[in-house]
Amino acid sequence: MSIYRTGGILLIGILISTLAILGVTHKSEAAETVKPLGWNWVCTTAGRDYVDPIVFPGVKPTGHLHDFMGVLVNENTTNALKLRKLDNNCRFAHNSTEEGDQSAYWEPVPYNRNTGEAIKTVQVNNYYRVAPGIKPSEVKTPPSGLRYVIGDPNAIGGQDHIKWRCTVSKTGQPTPVDCTEYNTNVKISYILPSCSNGQKDSPDHKSHLVYPDKRTGCPASHPREIPSLNMSFGIRIQDGRDVVFKGHHDEEIAPHADFFNGTTQEVWRHWIDTCIQDPRGGCFGTGIPGKRNPV
Repeated sequence: MSIYRTGGILLIGILISTLAILGVTHKSEAAETVKPLGWNWVCTTAGRDYVDPIVFPGVKPTGHLHDFMGVLVNENTTNALKLRKLDNNCRFAHNSTEEGDQSAYWEPVPYNRNTGEAIKTVQVNNYYRVAPGIKPSEVKTPPSGLRYVIGDPNAIGGQDHIKWRCTVSKTGQPTPVDCTEYNTNVKISYILPSCSNGQKDSPDHKSHLVYPDKRTGCPASHPREIPSLNMSFGIRIQDGRDVVFKGHHDEEIAPHADFFNGTTQEVWRHWIDTCIQDPRGGCFGTGIPGKRNPV
């Protein structure tokens, strides 16, 4: 019996060594490899105005009212230097007073379809992550002054990369959801592309960024891999079917949102190094390197 047990142990040892040589790891070894995740900036309402310095620079009023998160820009806030001079209320994660985000985020003001009253946008959670198909070690800082408009106000039906969900939900759907059974607010999330051609903008405010392929990553036309941004706006209403966005003549328009990068390259490099490329893992909602708390 003792010879059998010893031989069995020896055989198992040889098998494990062989698998290791072939690049196959057992469960405990695989668990030690922590995949980097990213970090969060949480921004609250900074104000409302009829301006959009990306689509209509220098113009006021524009066609519809916007909710600005983090910082209230004006029609002349047309470059990163101007944006950095404005007060910004974004903070790193929920339990941190860490500052540094100087970007602006906005979407059209939501209205109650039944009463016609404007609904409060509570905050925006900006989740910076590594997109599928992207190697964390290859992630670089976004171009200074990067601008992007996601979604089309003239769209009909659901739009790719724009999702509705409840506060308690991890996944969303392209059409408005009813969250009354959960007694929670509605959220609408905009997931931006993470492959850049190095330009800060383009004529349509879209084509300078594209989404990566989950298998091959960024295309040769847009080789710069940047953090993937999910802007998740919290709207103080429980039934998303009652939410409507209004245009110039109170006509209904489709969801869309804007991102304007004013954060310095030094801040970007710090959080990419700490929360994406640190082998201990990301800063998933904590502000502490190597910790992962559920959002």
